[in-house]
Amino acid sequence: MFLKLRNIVAALLASLTGCQPPAVNQVPTSATQVSGDSIVAPILKDLLEHHGVPTDADGNWLIAENGMRVTGAVVKEYPSPKGTANIQLDFYFELEDGRLLIESVGGLGATKADAVKDGIQNFTGGSFHVLLSSFFNVNADDQIEIENWDIAGTSRRVTIGGMNVRTFTDAPFDPPTHWFPIVQHAIENTDLPRGTHWFRCYYAQLDNKPSAVEVLLDNNDWQPIIKTMSDIDWPAKDDFYSVRVFGVIQDGGEP
Repeated sequence: MFLKLRNIVAALLASLTGCQPPAVNQVPTSATQVSGDSIVAPILKDLLEHHGVPTDADGNWLIAENGMRVTGAVVKEYPSPKGTANIQLDFYFELEDGRLLIESVGGLGATKADAVKDGIQNFTGGSFHVLLSSFFNVNADDQIEIENWDIAGTSRRVTIGGMNVRTFTDAPFDPPTHWFPIVQHAIENTDLPRGTHWFRCYYAQLDNKPSAVEVLLDNNDWQPIIKTMSDIDWPAKDDFYSVRVFGVIQDGGEP
């Protein structure tokens, strides 16, 4: 399995050599700009109902008992060599105040169907249980950590998913963990308004140098924390690896 994925990754990276990065999608700001699709929405419905969150369908949108509306879609299919597929899946959660929480994951595979499965695994491995706990009151203590952070002098409830690590080799790899307390300290010293916020930290490396550094706050680039991530002394490796952490910040931390 690792060999198959490694070969797919190698082919995809080779195909991108010398090419310009793909254009960035315009990020939707409301549910009216999103329709979901018939590929991802049914999978998301099954995932939610398996965890005790029944939903009703409204087109490709799903409506939970608490009124939250969710959906998902394959939003990009990147050019890739024959016998490979490289896609982006987006999951959408409409919050009470009308804002749209968007969580994006990548998927790789020999076919589009394989890439969708890989993307779903990516989502459930790092973000899904955070969302279940934060918005549907589902006990997911074996998959998340709930902590109180003092952010700009205010105690906040922070739900954090497990560190989602991706490698495509059979060689043992101990994921770096020293970086997250540094990022946490930077977040705690941010003047963050009250209310619900969400963040995603992502670092990827190939051939001993960074291939991607991304930190998003409420769907947007969080430049100060991106710099914090970039300045961290990441372990150098020839083979590809990536680490990813997703979290939700809410009011109501212990005083």
